[in-house]
Amino acid sequence: MDSDYALYNLFHSSQWPDKNGSNRAFYKNDKVDQLLDQGRTTVDQAKRKQIYADAIKAIWEDAPWIFLHSETQLTAIRKNVSGFLVHPSQRVVWTGADKK
Repeated sequence: MDSDYALYNLFHSSQWPDKNGSNRAFYKNDKVDQLLDQGRTTVDQAKRKQIYADAIKAIWEDAPWIFLHSETQLTAIRKNVSGFLVHPSQRVVWTGADKK
């Protein structure tokens, strides 16, 4: 899952609900906005990783939400099953699954 998918809609100030966005905390931090904009336009994966790490650190320090829960999801798959996907959003995708 790309960090932009998880961060931009929830934490960029252009995404406030009154602008049809998903930033329901009305969070605004100019540095975070700049980092998220930069991450969207950077193709070097190592640079993007650092940009999003910096954004996450700033968001965490600002605490626009109270982060109460972080789940570790465990999934078991038989050896004869392929194409089964557990999406980082915790959705289970069976459409490409096949039994060998």
